[in-house]
Amino acid sequence: MTFEDIILQMDNHVGFTLPIPKELYKMANYVLKEGKLKADIFLTSGNLSLSRNIREKIDTNQPFDSASDDVYTVAFVLMEFL
Repeated sequence: MTFEDIILQMDNHVGFTLPIPKELYKMANYVLKEGKLKADIFLTSGNLSLSRNIREKIDTNQPFDSASDDVYTVAFVLMEFL
């Protein structure tokens, strides 16, 4: 079973959770959905000013928006958390 399969199961089943912080799940899920075909997703540095906005969205439990939230920056913040 791949990580993508697990994410899809979590999205389709209410109450199915992994023992990871919801913030990590939220970022990993976004990167998987929006950055699946992006080149060098974890090798490209994110925008520092946008990373503050991403952290603020995580702290206030706001959803990510594909129009304004750069997937490279979300991946950058995810790597900082790890």
